[in-house]
Formats: sequence, C-alpha cells, structure tokens
Amino acid sequence: MKFGIDAPWYDDPAERMAFNLYAMQHEELDALADKIANIENPNWEGIKEYYNLSSYEMNYLQNKINGD
Repeated sequence: MKFGIDAPWYDDPAERMAFNLYAMQHEELDALADKIANIENPNWEGIKEYYNLSSYEMNYLQNKINGD
C-alpha cells in the first residue's frame, strides 16, 4: 500500500517521499500563517525563535500573510 500523493514528474520512491515531506512542511507553515494572520503587529523575531524557523520559512510566512 502506498501513502501520499504522486506528482506526475516524480516516479522514484525517494522523490515521492521528498515531495510529500515538502508538501507536509508547507501545510504546517500554511496553518501557522493562518494563526499569525490574526495577530496585530506580530513579533516576528519571537515567532522565529519560538517555532525554530529558518529564514526560508520566515520569508514564506511573511509573504503568505502579506499576500505576496
């Protein structure tokens, strides 16, 4: 039995796993962005430290919230 989704451009099990991990990470970031969007003037440095986010993840969140 296979779990996850198959991107049409991946047909290797390792690529499938990597794609699914990437998708799960973005799902978690999207859920966090929804929480942060409800905060007026969020403390970005505190959020970065609390959730142990990378620069990429911070940029993703900020762009998602700002609608970029």
